[in-house]
Amino acid sequence: MWSLPKRFEPTWIEISSEEDSGMTTGTIEQRRERRQVIDSRRAEWMFGAVIGMGLLLGTST
Repeated sequence: MWSLPKRFEPTWIEISSEEDSGMTTGTIEQRRERRQVIDSRRAEWMFGAVIGMGLLLGTST
């Protein structure tokens, strides 16, 4: 199997730890900012995964 590029790999670990700490501490504004950062990372990861799948499917046919 193929693996995601290195910079995508730690994303899920970062997200889970940030959500855990972010929802219990900090002001509402800080939480909102954290959530936006998490969402953009998630979008970036999905984008990378979609491109990776596209390349994988494109080269296998």
